[in-house]
Amino acid sequence: MKNEDCLISVIINTYNGSDFISKSTKSVLSQDYKNIEIIIWDNASTDNTNKIVSNFQDTRVKYIYNSNYRKLYDARNEAIKQTKGHYICFLDVDDSWRVNKLSLQLNKMIDTDSDISFTEIYEKNEHNTILKSIPENYLDKLTDNLLKKNKFAISSVMIKKNILTDHSYSFNSDYNIIGDFDMWFRLSLDKVKFCIIYEPLVTRLIHNKNESKIKIKLFIRELDLFLQRNKKSKINLTNLQNLLIDMTILNLKKLNIFLFIKLLFSNFNKLTLIHFLRKFYD
Repeated sequence: MKNEDCLISVIINTYNGSDFISKSTKSVLSQDYKNIEIIIWDNASTDNTNKIVSNFQDTRVKYIYNSNYRKLYDARNEAIKQTKGHYICFLDVDDSWRVNKLSLQLNKMIDTDSDISFTEIYEKNEHNTILKSIPENYLDKLTDNLLKKNKFAISSVMIKKNILTDHSYSFNSDYNIIGDFDMWFRLSLDKVKFCIIYEPLVTRLIHNKNESKIKIKLFIRELDLFLQRNKKSKINLTNLQNLLIDMTILNLKKLNIFLFIKLLFSNFNKLTLIHFLRKFYD
């Protein structure tokens, strides 16, 4: 199969994303790789997203309105079922792509016979734009590095569809925020070949409506849930436990005392205790 014969499915999940949907969709339609389909999964929006999408007179754009609100990663799973492509990409509604994102990524994956790939990104807020780079050796000990710091943005991913369908991979719908990290973590434990393009091909917009900024308490709870589910594994979770402790201390005012005690003691070991004492009395 020639590169240009590969259909790429791009999933844009949105909920009341009318402020962003036009720019994100245009960044996909403007790609120099043209063999694409765009699945816009509207998760029961009450704004005018549908009217904005209807202005795109392009048969590659497929708009699906889901009248019953679903949790984010459940919605992502449902959108995957609607795809027909050989490869799947995700684009958060408030993010955008560089014009050659898909072509560079597809060529890289085919040349290296990879199953999944990521790129570097820019993070843009109202004041500046910051490059979020990925270390050159990040893949060497991928699982450990993911647990130290997840460098993979979901808007930068391209994955072979058969990795998801043939191996029964899906996003864990128990999560609202860290479901993509959980997916990369599980894939890193399997015989899945990763590759990275060390160029920023995605711009992530940071604003007051970002889920992870709004739901910090939920984010902390989900980190704790992930740690409890993987506690019996042979994987060193200390770095992630330390992150949870850092987040807990940083957001003490948003947590009640019982949750605070539960989070700390459910993740304590000798190393995290030392880390906690250093942080708390710093």
